[in-house]
Amino acid sequence: MTSRIRQMSTNPLPVVALPRASKYSRGSPSRPGVLARPPAAQRPSCRAEKVRRAVILLPLLLFVVSAAQADLLLEETFEDRDWSPLVAHRLYHDHSGLFVGDPVRNGRLAFRFHLTAADFTRGLDEGLGPTVVRAELARWSVVNPGLGVPVTRWYGFSIHVESSWKNSLSMGTIITQWHHPFADPGEGQGSPHLSIQVAPDGTWLIENASNPVFSDPSDSHRTRRKWPGGPGETGPEGWPSIAKGQWVDWVIHAKWSYNADGLLRIWQNGTRVIDYAGPNCDNDGSATFNNPMFWKIGIYNALWKWRYENLDGRLPPPDDALMAAFDEVRIGDQNSGYAEVAPRGSGPAAPASPTGLAVE
Repeated sequence: MTSRIRQMSTNPLPVVALPRASKYSRGSPSRPGVLARPPAAQRPSCRAEKVRRAVILLPLLLFVVSAAQADLLLEETFEDRDWSPLVAHRLYHDHSGLFVGDPVRNGRLAFRFHLTAADFTRGLDEGLGPTVVRAELARWSVVNPGLGVPVTRWYGFSIHVESSWKNSLSMGTIITQWHHPFADPGEGQGSPHLSIQVAPDGTWLIENASNPVFSDPSDSHRTRRKWPGGPGETGPEGWPSIAKGQWVDWVIHAKWSYNADGLLRIWQNGTRVIDYAGPNCDNDGSATFNNPMFWKIGIYNALWKWRYENLDGRLPPPDDALMAAFDEVRIGDQNSGYAEVAPRGSGPAAPASPTGLAVE
């Protein structure tokens, strides 16, 4: 399976429409398109007809049951050179997003994102303004069932930060993020609820934010958390530097909620590095409409735009270039689990079995 997607729906089973008329419907040669009913001697017995129908319908019923039990909402391994299950969010140039045969986490292909300082300058020359700060694909991850109702999802993916990665600035670069697309009245777009970043010192940085208040223009009720470090969180004792040029596997178990019943567990190469219980997203839009949440993979360097707009048109350092590949991308619903979304095949060194899988 290279690219598989299941429509998120409240229907427990897909509806299968069967034809009302059989091949033995009454008719005559004068009625085109309708087969004449054969003589009784040529017709199968009632028992034979039941067996025939069972043989035909059994594979169909097995398919329906299999579809109903499938817990993956998305499976994208890029093997068919088709990222249509994902949505092109920001791919400005031909090199911004490419299918590549090297590096590859599993199979034959992966998808590589590329963003350079020259891309930003080219965007200014082409009249795009200071907007070329991204190279991303996005996918709707959660459709809220209603106000205040938590939603559980599993995510799995692998990231390969290229050896050539260079960021000279003092702010991390987001490499994947979870976000609501719509702001509440009076609010700006705001920052993502969860992001994994490449920090300026060459280490991983994970940020989470939540706000239980609907329409909070001052953002005064917003709480931010960072790993490593931060009050009240259990994180790793120390985060190693990113091993550039190597694949790193991630699995995330999130119970999205802006209340105390939220949950966030993150595994890196099979070792659980974050175990957080509490609010982990904003109360965005839920009071007026079902506000979906999207998941973006790819590169976003917000500081390039901020410097240009606030420091008299200052451009990014000319040699800065950011490149990273993704593979084995999956989203599982509340019935999914670690094994279903985790990257397949031989990969980074990991424990014989993932640590910290117990879920209360």
